[in-house]
Amino acid sequence: NFFPGGLPVQNKDRIRQYLGYADRTEYQQQEGRHYIRHQCYEMWQRPQVNWNGRLLGCSRNIWGSYADNVFEADLVSCVNNERMQYARDMIMGRKPPRDDIPCLKCGIYKSLVEYDDYFTEDEVRQKYLPDTTESYHPHIQTAVAGCRTWPFPGKE
Repeated sequence: NFFPGGLPVQNKDRIRQYLGYADRTEYQQQEGRHYIRHQCYEMWQRPQVNWNGRLLGCSRNIWGSYADNVFEADLVSCVNNERMQYARDMIMGRKPPRDDIPCLKCGIYKSLVEYDDYFTEDEVRQKYLPDTTESYHPHIQTAVAGCRTWPFPGKE
């Protein structure tokens, strides 16, 4: 339920019977993670670019940008700039929060901190490099320690 105050679940017991929880709050409490935590993978898999060229990082970001205009610069350099790498490190719990990183204002990031549910390097590698990835991305070669760059390194 995206707007629990405006569109409350009418029969929580019935929903709980089918799903095990009745709303997002119950999900987070039971599972110990945000219900759309997977959205952070976009920082590695498919960094979002706004219509005006602003690098948003993920599709949830409405708070700021990581680069002003990727159309006027090298996309790979923009997606691997210092702020994007720092944000990825924050998501992985490797760096402390920083005021100029939009993730700091995001509820998903806040739940990563609250539940100590940071992304791990193995998790990012597994999600970014599933078995089928190699056939779709032949340029992805041996993994480089750090999980900080895009396109995510694979086998060379």
